[in-house]
Amino acid sequence: MSAAGVSRGLLSREELEALLESAAEGQLREEQARRSSRPFAGEGGERPRPARLAPLLRILDEFGEEQGRTLSTQYQVAISFNPVGWEEVTPREFSSSLLDTDRIAVLDLSPGGQRALLLVNRGLLFGWLCLAFGARQAASGGALPQRAYTRIEERFLRRVAGELARQLARSWSPRHGLTATLRSIEEPERIVEGDPGPLLSVSYEVKGMGELCRLRVLLPPEAFDAADRSEPAAAGATPRAALEAPLLDMPVAVRVEAGTAELSLAEIVALQPGDVIPLRRADALGLLVRVEDAPKFRAERGAVGGRLAARITERL
Repeated sequence: MSAAGVSRGLLSREELEALLESAAEGQLREEQARRSSRPFAGEGGERPRPARLAPLLRILDEFGEEQGRTLSTQYQVAISFNPVGWEEVTPREFSSSLLDTDRIAVLDLSPGGQRALLLVNRGLLFGWLCLAFGARQAASGGALPQRAYTRIEERFLRRVAGELARQLARSWSPRHGLTATLRSIEEPERIVEGDPGPLLSVSYEVKGMGELCRLRVLLPPEAFDAADRSEPAAAGATPRAALEAPLLDMPVAVRVEAGTAELSLAEIVALQPGDVIPLRRADALGLLVRVEDAPKFRAERGAVGGRLAARITERL
């Protein structure tokens, strides 16, 4: 409103200031309500980490970083999984916070036979679905359907949960030796059966796959405590798996030789475009596969998806 409008008595200066103050308070209340209603974003991230949970929380931090890198490479989009909070909840408490149409992935941990839970919220599921099928614009906005998932969507959820389970297992296996496999996709009321006790729940905000993308991972801390106790490391020794894990991720050069030839230096200098070099087969029993120039395998020639390929037939 203009100053002329105020001077003509439509609003006094005091009334205008009161109106502005009221609007500011309303905006603050709206922001607080929005934060409190964010899927999975509690106040847990601001609390100090208990000593018994700190190692597992660090593993889950690393899982988020690795999952973001993996998907960024896969879809050529900047994607990040950012931890936003943690808490300890029972399956019953967790179930009571869900919608009837939500679906939860149940994972089996072994050894031990305990279970873990994954909740991929609707924003993340549909954003992931759009990226997987190349609909990147659809993943960045639009209202999400609140209906029950279709059969295709549940199948995609199962695929996503399986990928997350494998990535989780890779994150903790060097230290704990636990594996995780997808058991089933369940409705909220089905996960309270047995109600085994508190689970460590870590929530992630996922950026780069759409709006309001959230992932919630719930793990039984005692499964990891038991794994630590079952395989104590020798004093001062470094577990072999902890050393092997980073080495196994190192890239190495692999070369498949279709054949070789021996030429004199003069012949090499005289080579011109269009010249033909007769080749001898690399190995009478098949192609020779070298790893960092060392012969490691024999293989036979083939094709996959229209591209040349080598099928390993023997380890040397």
